[in-house]
Formats: sequence, structure tokens, C-alpha cells
Amino acid sequence: MNPGTTVIKTADGYVFELRSASGEVLLTGNPQASRARCLASAASVRLNCRAPLEKDGEPRRCPRFAVRTTGYGFFRLVYIGGGGRVTARGPECRSYAAAASGARKIAALGFAGDTAPDDACAPGGAEKGSAG
Repeated sequence: MNPGTTVIKTADGYVFELRSASGEVLLTGNPQASRARCLASAASVRLNCRAPLEKDGEPRRCPRFAVRTTGYGFFRLVYIGGGGRVTARGPECRSYAAAASGARKIAALGFAGDTAPDDACAPGGAEKGSAG
């Protein structure tokens, strides 16, 4: 499996998964109604793979990564797109540091310029996902 591979699958719509070379899922996109919107959302994350990790007290810029707590006491990396909405989420982690490491892994893989084989979407058309 190639690092940064975008895997499109059908569930409640089309979702993407950004994976490391070892197959670890780094981010999963929100379900989209169309494959084209899903690919555009994935392209947005890839193009902004070096977006900053949100820190307390700093102005909130978009796009950015942030670590949020779940209702079960876990931590999750989220990607907040240019519209200020969460468009992708990482897996639940037991610590803040583990969740934050996802942003470093994504940046290190350098997804910028990496596209799915049949990705014909313009990167600027990312769909706004649900907040949370």
C-alpha cells in the first residue's frame, strides 16, 4: 500500500481514508453524497497536509488540525477545513500526544500533490462536513 492512498468506500455515502505506508488510518473523511465531493474533500486535506495543529491561546486559522476529546474520554485528531467545519477525523486515541502525532505523520508523508489515480476534482471544491 502506498502512503497517502485515498481509499473510497461506500457506507452512508462516499468517504476517504488517508493511510500511512504501513496501512494505519490517519484520517477518515465525513460521508459525502457524491464521489466527486469526496475526492475534493480528500484533495483539500492533501493540499493542506502541513496545516498547523491548533494550540490554546493562538488565533484560530483555517485550515488546521485540532485534537478534540470524545464523550468517552478519548482524544481524536480532526481536520478543520477552510470553512471552519470538521471535514475529517482520526481514530480515537488514549492520550492527547497520540492523537496529535497524527498531524505530524500526515505532514511527514507530504500528501501535497499525491492524488488518487482517477481524481479529476479541483482541490478548491471541498465539501463542508458536519461540526463536531
